[in-house]
Amino acid sequence: MVNINENQSSNLNFSIQFLVTTDYLKIENLLNKVKNNSENIYKISDFYTLAFTSDLGVDYFLLYKNFDTKKAGKDYCMQYLVELDNCLIVNAQKIK
Repeated sequence: MVNINENQSSNLNFSIQFLVTTDYLKIENLLNKVKNNSENIYKISDFYTLAFTSDLGVDYFLLYKNFDTKKAGKDYCMQYLVELDNCLIVNAQKIK
């Protein structure tokens, strides 16, 4: 597991999934857009990346924020991230 801002990704519970890709460059590009966005809706320190390795290769997850419960993540998403088309909350402990 790799964390963008060196937070404790092993303590990551439930999180909002922003992107899953096999191309890590796509994650870097999206994060650069977030950093350069004048609205500053998102804090870069709240983003995490996790890598899931299987026989098919590596999938990189870009996740946002850490919540104790799935419901807390969904509530946050519905209240503050209304621009997301689909708010998917993932159990980060299951991504291994």
